[in-house]
Amino acid sequence: MKKALLFTSIIASNSIITNNANAGDITHLFYKPKAKQIVSETSYNVYEQDYENSSSTDVTVEKAEIREIINYGISSKLSFNLDIAYQEKESTTLGSTAVESDGLTNPKIETKYRVANQKDDGEFFDFKLSYTPDLFDYDEASTSVKGSVAAGGDVYSIGIDYGRDVKKLTYKVNFDATYYDDAKSTATNGTTTTYDDRTDIGFGLKTQYRFSDMISANAGITKNLKGNSSTDGVSSSGGNSTTLSTKLNFIIDPEKSAISVSFSQIDTDDTLSNNSKYTSGDKTTKYGISYKYKF
Repeated sequence: MKKALLFTSIIASNSIITNNANAGDITHLFYKPKAKQIVSETSYNVYEQDYENSSSTDVTVEKAEIREIINYGISSKLSFNLDIAYQEKESTTLGSTAVESDGLTNPKIETKYRVANQKDDGEFFDFKLSYTPDLFDYDEASTSVKGSVAAGGDVYSIGIDYGRDVKKLTYKVNFDATYYDDAKSTATNGTTTTYDDRTDIGFGLKTQYRFSDMISANAGITKNLKGNSSTDGVSSSGGNSTTLSTKLNFIIDPEKSAISVSFSQIDTDDTLSNNSKYTSGDKTTKYGISYKYKF
């Protein structure tokens, strides 16, 4: 049902696209609002995840979210992002035992500094810093009580984006190091589970091809290397994941507004799931539709 609604929205959004001869810069991989400009991106995303836990039990997770990203231009070089979402999540084990979680995610605050810009230096180069404060408690769900979707601890990240325009094609290479501080979750019986800090390393390639002034397509691949950690003092190995992503962008008003539809798949090996059980065969698919508007 969720997929049907999503694709119905896609068809409806396509019908309102108007032809225009100007390029829709708002969808560019390196788009940055000018000083005092605000860009809002509102999206609806659906996740479907399947994996096998340490007890060789098949687990299915279905999650939907409404996400809001506010991008504010502080100066010609500096911008500020605020990213927050409301999520609903349902986990089903062997089709008989189900738990549910919902709530707000911890907000991600990011600053981005434009070191080099295409029109001045022939290339794009951004330096990024982000902080996700631990504002909401991480409560584990039970069959009778809903849990929360917060991370349970602070998260810090540093990264760079580099790329160029080559005629109708743009490419972006990124590198990110993300530090997850000590975290904890609380069960309905009051039991607390603690997670030691870890550092993840991510790198990837994104491309964008502009078919016309009103339509462009993105494709990318990202690799994430998860650091080792421990749960209640018991060491756990990290792992790695590979994300393949695609996005189709439709320009409504050049440099003003656009609608995008996206699909991505994440394959994970040897990692820990949110319920702290060792997993294998972890695969996640994500479908999304978003609306971007510049005030």
